[in-house]
Amino acid sequence: MFCTNEKFNYSTCTCTGNKCNEVPNSALVGYWYNWNDQYAPYLHLDSIDNRYNVIVVAFAVPKSPSDMTISFTPNVVSQSVLKSQIQKLQNQGKKVLLSIGGATASIDLTATANKNAFVTSITDLLDTYGFDGVDIDIEHGNSIIISGGTIATPHNTAQVNLIDAIKLIMANYRSTHFRKLLLTMAPETA
Repeated sequence: MFCTNEKFNYSTCTCTGNKCNEVPNSALVGYWYNWNDQYAPYLHLDSIDNRYNVIVVAFAVPKSPSDMTISFTPNVVSQSVLKSQIQKLQNQGKKVLLSIGGATASIDLTATANKNAFVTSITDLLDTYGFDGVDIDIEHGNSIIISGGTIATPHNTAQVNLIDAIKLIMANYRSTHFRKLLLTMAPETA
């Protein structure tokens, strides 16, 4: 979105081309895996089935169980090649999101320092690669354990910090890219 109002009033913004971050009217969403193994051979991002119009790049993970700085490194291609492939898909009107977590990553935002590292690192990854949004795929860690409150009103510090962190990431994205961040979730359930 490009805004014509200097005070950045979103109600006066208009969309031009593929700059407006909206999910396509009919969306076919798929995860693209950033690794190669015998059961899931590597497929270049720009070689995926053309019918997918929302592609979720999996996975960005914490640097360590105690450091919630989220990192993502292309496994087979260089960073510049992956950025080029993302741009090619976006030029075709597709949306490309970065998935955080996955089956092997544990996310714990109990500490404020972890929350801040989470926000800063995800914001940096979105800017570096030009992703249209994030997918929250947290399957392990304190951020999904309900130890107080309810799903609608959590009291667990890690959950409250995760919600706050996502709001900050969304605000950072909007102020930098002048459009809304796409947000999807694949939460683990009881």
